[in-house]
Amino acid sequence: LFNKDQLMGKFIFGSDAGFESDRYFEAIFNFLSKSKVSPNNLTHTAISSVVPKRQDEISSGLKNEFSVTPVIINSELKLPVKIKYENPKQLGADRICNASAGLLLYGAPVIVLDFGTATTIEVVDENKNFIGGMILPGIKTSQQSLEKNTASLTEVYFKKPDRVIGRSTSESLISGNFYGTVGQITFAINAIKEELKNDNVKIISTGGMAEPVSDYIFEIDKTNLNLTLEGIRIILELNT
Repeated sequence: LFNKDQLMGKFIFGSDAGFESDRYFEAIFNFLSKSKVSPNNLTHTAISSVVPKRQDEISSGLKNEFSVTPVIINSELKLPVKIKYENPKQLGADRICNASAGLLLYGAPVIVLDFGTATTIEVVDENKNFIGGMILPGIKTSQQSLEKNTASLTEVYFKKPDRVIGRSTSESLISGNFYGTVGQITFAINAIKEELKNDNVKIISTGGMAEPVSDYIFEIDKTNLNLTLEGIRIILELNT
């Protein structure tokens, strides 16, 4: 929820297949009530989605409940970045938002790291071109996959281990998760800089796992947990 460029509040609600769309709008109304905002005061809405079924449900509901037609974020909208992706239609809306906000808030060139369900890396070059990036399994996704497919392994959390060499299965998992993630992302950042032939690149992190990870990846200049939301706002403003 934004008032011009000021973020007034946010809430998180899962996109699980079992939820009915009515639950979403009940949650939205409750959120607006707690924020002391009348639904009648909503002037614009936007959707950045990688879940097509949910996107259609939410879009239809926004029209019915609030009488506003949402802007659906995609590569064909007016954007602050020039999309130089091989097939722009395959580019996830979240990645477009991250690249847009990264550019306008921090300048070019910029690399955006989004530590979510997947870890995505967006690269905007010095000419404000979104030239691509990387998609990796997310930290929790990787860990859950390992736990699911290896019966004797137990759940662990992302944290810096007391030592590199784990002396137990739990310690080994923690060490592998930590040093595997930090090493992988650090290598990726430096490889991208080398390919850009530019060391003067801003590195911005966001996403649900950004805070615990960013403390240990020293190349990161700034963590902005609201970067994707800022990107949605920026693109919405450009297209209304």
